[in-house]
Amino acid sequence: MGKRNAPLPKEKKTEEDVVKGKGVSTRAGARTRTTACGLKAVEGSSSGKKRKVYDAETSGEEEPRTESNDDEDVVSIHNLTTTIRPMLSVGAQVKKSETVVSTRLRKGMHENDRIEVFSKLVSLLDDSRRDLVRKMGFGALLTVKLRNLSPEFAYWLVTRVDGANGVFYGGGDMEFSLDPIQFNCVLGLPMGTQPVPSLNGNLDTRNRNIADHIVKMYGDSGGVSVQKAWEFAVGMRDGQGKAVATIVPIVTREEEFEFRIAFMIVILELVLCPSTDGFTLAGRLLPAASVAPESNSYDWCTFCLEWLKIWCKMFAHQFDQHGVVSGLGGCSLFLMVFYLDHLNVVPRQWCVMPRVAVWSKSDVDALIEADKKAGGDYGRT
Repeated sequence: MGKRNAPLPKEKKTEEDVVKGKGVSTRAGARTRTTACGLKAVEGSSSGKKRKVYDAETSGEEEPRTESNDDEDVVSIHNLTTTIRPMLSVGAQVKKSETVVSTRLRKGMHENDRIEVFSKLVSLLDDSRRDLVRKMGFGALLTVKLRNLSPEFAYWLVTRVDGANGVFYGGGDMEFSLDPIQFNCVLGLPMGTQPVPSLNGNLDTRNRNIADHIVKMYGDSGGVSVQKAWEFAVGMRDGQGKAVATIVPIVTREEEFEFRIAFMIVILELVLCPSTDGFTLAGRLLPAASVAPESNSYDWCTFCLEWLKIWCKMFAHQFDQHGVVSGLGGCSLFLMVFYLDHLNVVPRQWCVMPRVAVWSKSDVDALIEADKKAGGDYGRT
């Protein structure tokens, strides 16, 4: 009898960048780098009548199992598949144990509530500014009754999105493919014929000049300031960016032009396409802000969906590796309303569109509490 074959050495794990460009930040302006490791392959000796079959969990120091193979020189499909035991990522283990929220709380992580900041802006807008918001195509955002979002619920929702395939998995058997029309139904966003530009190279001369104006008007050392744009949008600053003592209605075309730009900056970063840049407009959103004067002609539904998918995909890479992530991107307001609308409860005013207008803070709080599981995660209803 020949010598026993020694166990094959483990395959070395290699690191690679799984998120190109800007990753999910743990703080404003930070970049992150994640690693991805493949599953251990089933390996075996191809010589002799005995075949060594290595289990995915077998270490190099343990003796591998030996299977008889007298009739053929290959391992049967049955034996091959039954010996593979996929190893769950850290994030998958957290999901399986339903400790997504508790893990986040234990790490002491928190998010700024952008919806609270946006709702305050809406409460300060006079009639002249509200009329302009409707002309821009975003009048539905004026109907938002919520004053804040549960940070734990928003965080859990993001862990349920497969950004790579555009699928949203709720609790139980809830599974939906995400589509741009859903952003129109939920938030009433325009679905114009023109694609929203995402690269500076896609801008024409006029929009490139507007982008330069935005940087000059609202820029600071950290980038384009959402705070400055917010103050101008409500009338606390004039056309030169100076503070004013009294808020007055918009009357000139120049004032209308500036309001459209300022309001677009605010809703992009606070509502439609949040990033992890805090209250600074993400650099990749600058081209989108430049089309504010003709915003109603653009397809914001597709743009916001793609932004959500990109951020959820980057979030998933970090979550799979660490089981917890600091910083959320993408439209949490959309995910929340879409999820609540599809729970197994009595429908709420299905004849009303957009859906965001239906949900009051008390209704949302009550349903979120009813959907909470014992361990703190959601998906009970």
